[in-house]
Amino acid sequence: MRACLVLCLPLAFGAAQPGDARTSAPATGRTDAMLTAFLSTRPRGAAVLIGIPRADAILPLPALSIPRMERRVLGSLYGSSRPERDFVTILDLYRRGLLPLDRLISHRLSLDELDHGFELLRSGDALRVVLDLSQNGSG
Repeated sequence: MRACLVLCLPLAFGAAQPGDARTSAPATGRTDAMLTAFLSTRPRGAAVLIGIPRADAILPLPALSIPRMERRVLGSLYGSSRPERDFVTILDLYRRGLLPLDRLISHRLSLDELDHGFELLRSGDALRVVLDLSQNGSG
């Protein structure tokens, strides 16, 4: 089995400019990214927090914009799935060729190419970057 790490950056869906996203999903667990995701949403938009923050992290939000702009903050762990039930099904579908997860990976890089992986994500030229943590990046 190969050890891999998937890199991803916060996503803002439907945004042409700050404050215009329908949905924003930070994946870092950093409160500054979570706040940025919230502030990037438009009225009635949602920030879906999928990154896991430190246990003592506090997320300060501009409280008035929540009721006035009807903004929402949602938490999601593993896509709100139940891992003990759903991961088995997902793996089965993948193994039978019915869930083409490999299509989500645009680049496979060695750990030595970490900086390049982040450059690809920042530029928007990558969908998902997988870092191969094996010794030489090929096995």
